[in-house]
Amino acid sequence: MNFGEYSEQAKTFRHLVEIGQEYMAPMQALHGHFNVADEEWREMCAVETQIEQKLVDECDIYADIPDETMADMAEEMADVLVTMHVMADMLGIDLKKAYDLKMDYNLEKTAEKDDSGKVTDDVDVTKPDFREAVGDDG
Repeated sequence: MNFGEYSEQAKTFRHLVEIGQEYMAPMQALHGHFNVADEEWREMCAVETQIEQKLVDECDIYADIPDETMADMAEEMADVLVTMHVMADMLGIDLKKAYDLKMDYNLEKTAEKDDSGKVTDDVDVTKPDFREAVGDDG
């Protein structure tokens, strides 16, 4: 499946289960779905903690982590992805465009990292205008 097909599935799901301002007050819809996103993120982080513990206690590489634990991570990552696609549809954001803008920007960076390992912003690289991913075309 391509990115657009994921977005279409999310739109179908969103309307099937009646998520969004078409079905409830806009603030309630937005706040409710941010809570869902937060919950899904926390569930994924809980599995990440299990993986870290396995790496400390039992495993030297990711391939040694039990399939059940990795399956749990796959499920939680999928939950986060679905939640983001649904929220993007609800808010009129072209998630593929936003992703493309961000990845193009990231690929221009020098790959210098901060203490946490995050690639830092370069002063020479101009941040994209994410307004391109918002609106009627989104």
